[in-house]
Amino acid sequence: MKNFLKTTAAISTTEVTLIFVGLVKNKYLAIEIGPEGFGIYGMLSSFFSLAAVFSGTWLATGATKYASEFSKKGDNQAVQKITILSIGLTTVLSLTMSLAFILGQEPIRKIFLSEEILRVYFTLFAVSFIGMSLRPVIIAILQGLKKVKFVVTARISISIVEIGLVVSLVYLFDLTGFFISLLLSSVIAMIILIKRLRGSMGKVAI
Repeated sequence: MKNFLKTTAAISTTEVTLIFVGLVKNKYLAIEIGPEGFGIYGMLSSFFSLAAVFSGTWLATGATKYASEFSKKGDNQAVQKITILSIGLTTVLSLTMSLAFILGQEPIRKIFLSEEILRVYFTLFAVSFIGMSLRPVIIAILQGLKKVKFVVTARISISIVEIGLVVSLVYLFDLTGFFISLLLSSVIAMIILIKRLRGSMGKVAI
Protein backbone atom coordinates (compact mmCIF):
# COMPACT_ATOMS: atom_id res chain seq x y z
CA MET A 1 0.00 0.00 0.00
CA LYS A 2 2.85 2.37 0.86
CA ASN A 3 4.52 1.79 -2.51
CA PHE A 4 1.17 2.23 -4.26
CA LEU A 5 0.61 5.60 -2.57
CA LYS A 6 4.15 6.75 -3.35
CA THR A 7 3.79 5.73 -6.99
CA THR A 8 0.41 7.44 -7.32
CA ALA A 9 1.73 10.62 -5.69
CA ALA A 10 4.78 10.68 -7.96
CA ILE A 11 2.74 10.19 -11.13
CA SER A 12 0.11 12.73 -10.06
CA THR A 13 2.77 15.32 -9.25
CA THR A 14 4.40 14.72 -12.61
CA GLU A 15 1.11 15.15 -14.47
CA VAL A 16 0.34 18.42 -12.64
CA THR A 17 3.84 19.71 -13.38
CA LEU A 18 3.58 18.80 -17.06
CA ILE A 19 0.16 20.45 -17.34
CA PHE A 20 1.56 23.65 -15.83
CA VAL A 21 4.55 23.59 -18.17
CA GLY A 22 2.20 22.97 -21.10
CA LEU A 23 0.07 25.97 -20.15
CA VAL A 24 3.13 28.21 -19.95
CA LYS A 25 4.35 26.94 -23.33
CA ASN A 26 0.97 27.43 -24.99
CA LYS A 27 0.66 30.93 -23.56
CA TYR A 28 4.05 31.82 -25.01
CA LEU A 29 3.17 30.29 -28.38
CA ALA A 30 -0.19 32.08 -28.48
CA ILE A 31 1.66 35.37 -28.19
CA GLU A 32 4.53 34.56 -30.54
CA ILE A 33 3.04 32.50 -33.41
CA GLY A 34 -0.58 33.62 -33.15
CA PRO A 35 -3.83 31.84 -34.15
CA GLU A 36 -2.57 30.98 -37.64
CA GLY A 37 0.50 29.23 -36.30
CA PHE A 38 -1.59 27.38 -33.73
CA GLY A 39 -4.01 26.32 -36.48
CA ILE A 40 -1.20 24.89 -38.60
CA TYR A 41 0.25 23.04 -35.62
CA GLY A 42 -3.19 21.74 -34.64
CA MET A 43 -3.85 20.23 -38.06
CA LEU A 44 -0.44 18.57 -38.25
CA SER A 45 -0.66 17.32 -34.67
CA SER A 46 -4.08 15.76 -35.24
CA PHE A 47 -3.01 14.06 -38.48
CA PHE A 48 0.21 12.59 -37.09
CA SER A 49 -1.40 11.60 -33.77
CA LEU A 50 -3.89 9.52 -35.74
CA ALA A 51 -1.08 8.05 -37.85
CA ALA A 52 0.85 7.14 -34.68
CA VAL A 53 -1.90 4.69 -33.75
CA PHE A 54 -0.77 2.55 -36.70
CA SER A 55 2.96 3.08 -36.31
CA GLY A 56 3.50 1.10 -33.14
CA THR A 57 1.86 2.90 -30.23
CA TRP A 58 -0.60 -0.02 -30.18
CA LEU A 59 2.33 -2.06 -28.83
CA ALA A 60 2.52 0.01 -25.64
CA THR A 61 -0.11 -1.91 -23.64
CA GLY A 62 1.35 -5.30 -24.54
CA ALA A 63 4.88 -4.07 -23.86
CA THR A 64 3.88 -2.96 -20.36
CA LYS A 65 2.12 -6.25 -19.60
CA TYR A 66 4.82 -8.62 -20.77
CA ALA A 67 7.75 -6.55 -19.53
CA SER A 68 6.12 -6.56 -16.09
CA GLU A 69 5.42 -10.30 -16.13
CA PHE A 70 8.87 -11.36 -17.31
CA SER A 71 10.61 -8.86 -15.03
CA LYS A 72 8.70 -10.25 -12.04
CA LYS A 73 9.90 -13.75 -12.96
CA GLY A 74 13.47 -12.50 -13.31
CA ASP A 75 13.58 -13.57 -16.96
CA ASN A 76 15.90 -10.85 -18.30
CA GLN A 77 16.29 -12.51 -21.69
CA ALA A 78 12.55 -12.40 -22.26
CA VAL A 79 12.47 -8.75 -21.17
CA GLN A 80 15.24 -8.05 -23.66
CA LYS A 81 13.32 -9.76 -26.48
CA ILE A 82 10.13 -7.83 -25.70
CA THR A 83 12.09 -4.58 -25.62
CA ILE A 84 13.89 -5.22 -28.90
CA LEU A 85 10.71 -6.40 -30.63
CA SER A 86 8.60 -3.45 -29.44
CA ILE A 87 11.19 -0.77 -30.18
CA GLY A 88 12.39 -2.41 -33.39
CA LEU A 89 8.92 -2.88 -34.86
CA THR A 90 7.86 0.65 -33.91
CA THR A 91 11.04 2.08 -35.45
CA VAL A 92 10.52 0.23 -38.73
CA LEU A 93 6.84 1.16 -38.97
CA SER A 94 7.29 4.82 -38.02
CA LEU A 95 10.33 5.25 -40.29
CA THR A 96 8.49 3.69 -43.23
CA MET A 97 5.42 5.84 -42.63
CA SER A 98 7.52 8.97 -42.17
CA LEU A 99 9.23 8.43 -45.53
CA ALA A 100 5.88 7.72 -47.19
CA PHE A 101 4.43 10.92 -45.75
CA ILE A 102 7.38 13.00 -46.93
CA LEU A 103 7.31 11.54 -50.44
CA GLY A 104 3.54 11.84 -50.72
CA GLN A 105 3.08 15.09 -48.87
CA GLU A 106 1.57 17.02 -51.78
CA PRO A 107 -1.67 14.98 -52.02
CA ILE A 108 -1.74 14.58 -48.22
CA ARG A 109 -1.61 18.34 -47.67
CA LYS A 110 -4.20 18.91 -50.38
CA ILE A 111 -6.70 16.24 -49.28
CA PHE A 112 -6.28 15.89 -45.51
CA LEU A 113 -4.66 19.12 -44.39
CA SER A 114 -4.20 22.46 -46.12
CA GLU A 115 -2.00 23.73 -48.91
CA GLU A 116 -1.18 26.65 -46.60
CA ILE A 117 1.00 24.28 -44.58
CA LEU A 118 4.49 24.78 -45.98
CA ARG A 119 6.59 21.82 -47.07
CA VAL A 120 9.23 22.61 -44.45
CA TYR A 121 6.63 22.43 -41.64
CA PHE A 122 5.27 19.12 -42.90
CA THR A 123 8.72 17.60 -43.39
CA LEU A 124 9.97 18.60 -39.94
CA PHE A 125 6.84 17.17 -38.34
CA ALA A 126 7.09 13.98 -40.40
CA VAL A 127 10.64 13.35 -39.20
CA SER A 128 9.59 14.13 -35.62
CA PHE A 129 6.88 11.50 -36.07
CA ILE A 130 9.45 8.73 -35.51
CA GLY A 131 10.18 10.00 -32.01
CA MET A 132 6.47 10.61 -31.37
CA SER A 133 5.81 6.94 -32.07
CA LEU A 134 8.71 5.58 -30.04
CA ARG A 135 8.21 7.68 -26.92
CA PRO A 136 5.03 6.00 -25.57
CA VAL A 137 6.42 2.53 -26.28
CA ILE A 138 9.64 3.14 -24.34
CA ILE A 139 7.73 4.74 -21.47
CA ALA A 140 5.38 1.73 -21.46
CA ILE A 141 8.32 -0.66 -21.12
CA LEU A 142 9.78 1.41 -18.26
CA GLN A 143 6.41 1.34 -16.51
CA GLY A 144 6.25 -2.40 -17.00
CA LEU A 145 9.63 -2.68 -15.32
CA LYS A 146 8.19 -0.56 -12.48
CA LYS A 147 10.79 2.15 -12.98
CA VAL A 148 8.48 4.94 -11.86
CA LYS A 149 11.33 7.22 -10.79
CA PHE A 150 12.96 6.82 -14.20
CA VAL A 151 9.69 7.67 -15.97
CA VAL A 152 9.02 10.70 -13.76
CA THR A 153 12.50 12.20 -14.09
CA ALA A 154 12.64 11.48 -17.82
CA ARG A 155 9.28 13.11 -18.54
CA ILE A 156 10.11 16.20 -16.49
CA SER A 157 13.57 16.49 -18.09
CA ILE A 158 12.08 16.19 -21.57
CA SER A 159 9.45 18.81 -20.75
CA ILE A 160 12.09 21.27 -19.55
CA VAL A 161 14.15 20.70 -22.69
CA GLU A 162 11.07 21.18 -24.88
CA ILE A 163 10.07 24.50 -23.36
CA GLY A 164 13.66 25.75 -23.55
CA LEU A 165 13.88 24.86 -27.24
CA VAL A 166 10.47 26.35 -28.01
CA VAL A 167 11.25 29.68 -26.36
CA SER A 168 14.69 30.07 -27.91
CA LEU A 169 13.93 28.82 -31.44
CA VAL A 170 10.57 30.57 -31.80
CA TYR A 171 12.27 33.79 -30.73
CA LEU A 172 14.94 33.27 -33.41
CA PHE A 173 12.97 31.75 -36.29
CA ASP A 174 9.28 32.37 -35.52
CA LEU A 175 6.93 29.53 -36.63
CA THR A 176 9.69 27.63 -38.44
CA GLY A 177 11.63 27.65 -35.18
CA PHE A 178 8.72 25.98 -33.44
CA PHE A 179 8.76 23.04 -35.84
CA ILE A 180 12.55 22.81 -35.56
CA SER A 181 12.10 22.65 -31.78
CA LEU A 182 9.69 19.73 -32.20
CA LEU A 183 12.29 17.78 -34.16
CA LEU A 184 15.15 18.55 -31.79
CA SER A 185 13.11 17.79 -28.67
CA SER A 186 12.02 14.50 -30.28
CA VAL A 187 15.65 13.49 -30.80
CA ILE A 188 16.68 14.55 -27.29
CA ALA A 189 13.68 12.74 -25.79
CA MET A 190 14.78 9.52 -27.48
CA ILE A 191 18.30 9.90 -26.14
CA ILE A 192 17.03 10.48 -22.60
CA LEU A 193 14.51 7.62 -22.69
CA ILE A 194 16.86 5.07 -24.24
CA LYS A 195 19.52 5.99 -21.67
CA ARG A 196 16.96 5.50 -18.89
CA LEU A 197 15.86 2.18 -20.40
CA ARG A 198 19.39 0.85 -20.68
CA GLY A 199 20.07 1.89 -17.10
CA SER A 200 16.89 0.24 -15.83
CA MET A 201 17.74 -3.09 -17.45
CA GLY A 202 21.11 -3.35 -15.79
CA LYS A 203 23.33 -5.89 -17.51
CA VAL A 204 20.77 -6.77 -20.14
CA ALA A 205 21.91 -5.11 -23.34
CA ILE A 206 19.45 -3.60 -25.77
